[in-house]
Amino acid sequence: MDASSYSHRATAPTASILAAIAVCLCVLCAVSRPASALGVSVVTLAGTAGMPGDTDGSGAAARLRGPYAVACDARGNVYVADTDNGTVRKIAPNRAVSTLVGAAAGLSYPQGIACDAAGTLYVADTYHHVIYRVADGGGLTLIAGTIDEQGTDDGSGAAAKFSYPAGMACDAAGDIFVADVGNAAVRKVTPAGQVTTVVGPEAGLDAPQSVACGPDGVVYVTDTGGSRVVQIKAGGVVEIAGAASLSYPGGVACDAAGTVYVADTDNDCIRRCEGAGSAVVVAGAVDVTGAADGPGPEARFSAPQGVTCDAAGNVYVADTGNDTVRRLSIDGLPPVTTVTPALADGPATGWWSTAVTLTLSAVDAGSEVAATYYTLDGGEPLLYTIPFVVGAPGSHRVSYYSIDASGNREAPRSGFVNIDVVAPVTTAEPALAAGPENDWVGTARTVTLSATDDLSGVSGMRYSLDGAAETTYTAPFTVAGAGSHPVVYWSVDVAGNQEARHVAYVNIDDQPPVTTAVPALAAGPTTGWRNTALTVTLKAVDPAAGVAGTTYSVDGSPAETYSGPFTVSGAGNHLVAWSSIDALGAVEATRTGYVNIDTSAPRTSAVPVAVRTGKTVTLRFRVGDAAPSCGSATVAIQVRRGGKTVRTVALGVLPVNGVLTYRLRATLPQGEYTWRVPATDVAGNRATSVGSAKLTVR
Repeated sequence: MDASSYSHRATAPTASILAAIAVCLCVLCAVSRPASALGVSVVTLAGTAGMPGDTDGSGAAARLRGPYAVACDARGNVYVADTDNGTVRKIAPNRAVSTLVGAAAGLSYPQGIACDAAGTLYVADTYHHVIYRVADGGGLTLIAGTIDEQGTDDGSGAAAKFSYPAGMACDAAGDIFVADVGNAAVRKVTPAGQVTTVVGPEAGLDAPQSVACGPDGVVYVTDTGGSRVVQIKAGGVVEIAGAASLSYPGGVACDAAGTVYVADTDNDCIRRCEGAGSAVVVAGAVDVTGAADGPGPEARFSAPQGVTCDAAGNVYVADTGNDTVRRLSIDGLPPVTTVTPALADGPATGWWSTAVTLTLSAVDAGSEVAATYYTLDGGEPLLYTIPFVVGAPGSHRVSYYSIDASGNREAPRSGFVNIDVVAPVTTAEPALAAGPENDWVGTARTVTLSATDDLSGVSGMRYSLDGAAETTYTAPFTVAGAGSHPVVYWSVDVAGNQEARHVAYVNIDDQPPVTTAVPALAAGPTTGWRNTALTVTLKAVDPAAGVAGTTYSVDGSPAETYSGPFTVSGAGNHLVAWSSIDALGAVEATRTGYVNIDTSAPRTSAVPVAVRTGKTVTLRFRVGDAAPSCGSATVAIQVRRGGKTVRTVALGVLPVNGVLTYRLRATLPQGEYTWRVPATDVAGNRATSVGSAKLTVR
């Protein structure tokens, strides 16, 4: 079989090989992981579909032509057998594509590539029938086979022979397993170049196209012509997925968990082995060609060939018909979405006093987060794009979840945004006065505070009495003592809304009015005499509740309502009684006073006397007054001569209605005089009848 009879696109060594080469990539999963546990998202790492070429660059800017096989190293680099270009390409973790082995090296349709645990890279030069080791700088070292010599010989180095070697894989020991397509065999090559046949045509393989090494040392093979995937066991093969699912499968790969993926080339999809001979589609759609990225079921491929797995379990695909390299992120876990600020566990806790802006954040350990949704109060799911506001008062149930690029959907999480923007309402019982000058009471008051809040509930009540420090209300309190007592009280609800402070008063008046008479009245019937009528004004004072009215009586007469000043007249002792009542009904004890009026003037008389000059004489006189006040009078002695007063002697207040004497020393010149006794009683009445007598000085 010559090279011209074996083309991976148009010709093949045999009809069965041609069918094997025209296959779709299908990823299969090991039986240890159920299909429902995995999600897949597909992205294009390098190249652009429908734009073949041989250009290095970043991601989509690079150009590939018919890539056939891929391999990964531990540093995250992906190596590509760029078959139609006859080159080996390297895709760095940042998606930068470079040419590691160029066309000048002379590779002829390389269809296999493998990397061992140490990072050593191998390439199958398919149409030259040899295996090379690739140096870090891109140099090639022939380790097995002879260029352009086909055969089945085992042996060391050039002594060994291959026929169209294609897919390759390295096991944990560093040995290389090769799908020797033209020989219908699987060969093993040591790093030193020693070649042995693992299984040959007797195993019934029909154009083995690719191999993979599992973590347990099991070797998997795509038997392309037989449209099946097999395990090599004890020198034979055991089918794990067959033609019922596959159509000319190309590449096969196994991840660190033992999951087996296969490129179902002719069906344009990626499958995972499920055991019992079946394989499920994890990316792409059966017999639907395209080049779309996205979640597994939405992705599209065109005749995918090589597949490989990295240490994280991601699957890389040589999407041959699209001239690209694709990556399948295998993600079995849904995203985890958190909300800031944290929500309340129920509808009666964690209250807010303002509108709340909620921010949803989702992370996914596997593929990227595709979308986040939320519902409010059981409504339709809304796509989350920016923080949203929950502002209406009440309890609001918020549910949210995310979906990743692999299609894993998070179980909805939920919580509550409980908003209370209205402060509590506190009332006092009994009702208090609005100001310090009204609604007076006559006794102490016990005040009970109560508060209501329709949503979050009352957290606590506070009050202050008479300007004292604020205190927590726990039980009714008593306000006592005369005066106006300011009471300040308010409440706070669980959401933190504070009620505006109420300022009210307990106004206590426990004293009756005080009424005074103006001018002041005499305390009894023997004092405070006057000689005229007296106008009396009653002034009542009650600094608290106020005076409701005043009554009075004179000389025991029936009480009258005081409406203005009244006059007391007439000689005699007049008893005045009065009392006031305040607005609360407190009655003042009756007060009394006297208006004592004397209108009768006193009368005086004198006895004639003679005295020698320089000698002392006793003057005898009398002051009489029939009026009640006449117990005493202010008395003087006047000595007159020729109508003029020559001497006055003030005797002061003397008792009346009896004989009075005064010893007078005669220092006057000899002659005839008269003497008289002026008097004024205590009521202010002057004597109108003043007796006079002769005084002779010899």
